[in-house]
Amino acid sequence: MRNTAMGIILSFALLLSIAGTASAIKGGGTGPADPPPITSVPSNQEVIFHALPGGCLDCFTGGVKLRNAPPSPPSAAGTITVPATVAANAVFAHLFWVILDDVVPPATETFNDVALARVACGPVTGDPCWDTAFAYAYHADVLGLLAPGDNTITLPDAGPPIGGAPNAEGASLVVAYTTTTADKEIIVTCGNDLLDPGAGASLVSLALPVAGGPGIGADLTFIVGDGQEIWPDEAFWNGVALDAGNAFQGLDPGPGTTDGGGGYWDTLNFSVFTGPPNTAEVDITFGAFDCLNWVSTVLCTKTGPCRATPVEPSTWGRIKKQYGR
Repeated sequence: MRNTAMGIILSFALLLSIAGTASAIKGGGTGPADPPPITSVPSNQEVIFHALPGGCLDCFTGGVKLRNAPPSPPSAAGTITVPATVAANAVFAHLFWVILDDVVPPATETFNDVALARVACGPVTGDPCWDTAFAYAYHADVLGLLAPGDNTITLPDAGPPIGGAPNAEGASLVVAYTTTTADKEIIVTCGNDLLDPGAGASLVSLALPVAGGPGIGADLTFIVGDGQEIWPDEAFWNGVALDAGNAFQGLDPGPGTTDGGGGYWDTLNFSVFTGPPNTAEVDITFGAFDCLNWVSTVLCTKTGPCRATPVEPSTWGRIKKQYGR
């Protein structure tokens, strides 16, 4: 009996030891062991351009990473190459970018050496897991500055070490242009959604007001400032993952230098089909040391070739005025 009792006591002690070890592995008993349930937070992005089918429009997107790119300090510079047909027929052209800083960053941004009239793009947020305090997202109308070939962008940047202030993330150009070969519905949004699992915001959802019917092929572009490119994050369209594992890795080209990664800016394009519900989502795996600033979304449906018919000169004048030509 004594040996039996001693065995029971030792078994009980072993169970307590295992439970204690498991608790330590899951957080040492200082908080919940499992991640909280993921809830979809609505995006604060707003539509700033929406062209319906019938306008004979196509779209162009391009981006450049600028983190600590030469000649920083005091600014980082890079180029986005625009095809001649796009530049010559543009009716909408906006540049989007993010600056990380402890205070409002200096207004020294230029496009083709012309100072930009920047407009805040969504709210000021915390920075995406860096050493600065805030992330400032902006956009600017560059229609009158657009040129065929290389277009040069400069943003304020303090240079290495990474995490200094100000720190440029990157820039993306979105252009809608007239064409005789396509007739696309084009939606462009602007905002600033911080995804930070540590702050509880790990899934952000954006509903796009698509006018066309379901089943239409489309190009979907996410413009995102990436925190740490090696950690898992994901893009979704209508609840379906678009890239398994880690969608945002700072893949835009450019001269920017990093702490060993490829960059911290994505102008990431996917081929999708329209819904409903036509919902774009971005999420970060709980516990991953990564954060994102989701700044803009572009959807260009592939509705077919332009079927415009000749119009009276007076009507054509009204169309040109609508496009600001």
